[in-house]
Amino acid sequence: MIKKVKISNFRSIAEQEIELSKINVIYGGTATGKSSILYSLIVLKNFVKNPGQKIDGFFNLGFLNLGGFDDSVFNHEKERKIRIGFSTENGEYELYLKNREGGIKQKVDKIEMNAEITLPYSGNKNFSFDFEQEYTINWNSINSNVIPKIPSA
Repeated sequence: MIKKVKISNFRSIAEQEIELSKINVIYGGTATGKSSILYSLIVLKNFVKNPGQKIDGFFNLGFLNLGGFDDSVFNHEKERKIRIGFSTENGEYELYLKNREGGIKQKVDKIEMNAEITLPYSGNKNFSFDFEQEYTINWNSINSNVIPKIPSA
């Protein structure tokens, strides 16, 4: 279950961390960011499902086109990074977007993996991380595999 959502520099949200429970109610006045919370999660889903599209494609939600990165970044300041992430009991996943580049972070227990990417991102590039001097972790932003540095029977 998702325990926390983190959003920064997305539409009207400068920075927000939202603790979640089994049932959540989002309420507030006009233009306070209620829809932006939900839209940000769809942008993240669009990246995970199809990272190989141009950056502006992530902001086409199907039922609504947010206009692309330049229209969706906080205060339309193009040098900012849009960050969207979530936490579970087991770890964290975060995406950042900025013009034609981005980054992905995944943390599970003691393992933290970060990768800088260019967009469109093919999703099949492997990033290697050393963990406790005994293993190499190959990660393509979705899946990972662990390879011992010294093979054993």
